[in-house]
Amino acid sequence: GRGRGSQSPSSLAGWPLVLAAALLAVVCFQYSVILTLFFSLLLLVLLYLFRDPWRTIPADPLAIIAPVDGRVVEVARTNNPQTDYIDQRITIDMSKTGTYAVHSVTEGKIRTLSRSAPDLAHRGKNITALSMVVRTDEEEDVIMVIHRGYLGHYPKYYYHAGERVGQGRRVSYIPFGKRVDVYIPDTARVDVKAGDRLVAGESVLAHFVH
Repeated sequence: GRGRGSQSPSSLAGWPLVLAAALLAVVCFQYSVILTLFFSLLLLVLLYLFRDPWRTIPADPLAIIAPVDGRVVEVARTNNPQTDYIDQRITIDMSKTGTYAVHSVTEGKIRTLSRSAPDLAHRGKNITALSMVVRTDEEEDVIMVIHRGYLGHYPKYYYHAGERVGQGRRVSYIPFGKRVDVYIPDTARVDVKAGDRLVAGESVLAHFVH
């Protein structure tokens, strides 16, 4: 996948499939028009699905921005099972045709990075997911829980615990992603509601209140 500061229009994770489709289209050109058209169409679909356009990050340091393309399905005040604090959880269903890159919702230092997260449906159990805790300079924690994709893919990540990440930077990549939960402080002002459409790295979920 494409990470950190790269600006390629498509993710490297999709290039093996893209090159395979292109090669098959060229090979079939000599034998079958139908197969050539099929693999050419497949090539265009793959280029679209694995696109990774550059995003314009809001010039707002207090903004908590959308990590993925998708739709807000729930905004709830809840006990955060990872911190025992009362936080607000914004649950986002990733777009089926959106980009697969995951952006950092805020600027700060990655405090912890885990390959599991508490299962909200079954207390005391964990699920396989990428859990990332980012602590801001104001000592506020924001947690992103990136669930496995529809095809069972586990999220890739580009940063490690202890590293600093900028607001809107690509921190993870999940092909055919399913859902992302964002936990923000209870004091933050939420600016979205269920049903709102989001653009990763651009849409504002909430604002820190200091």
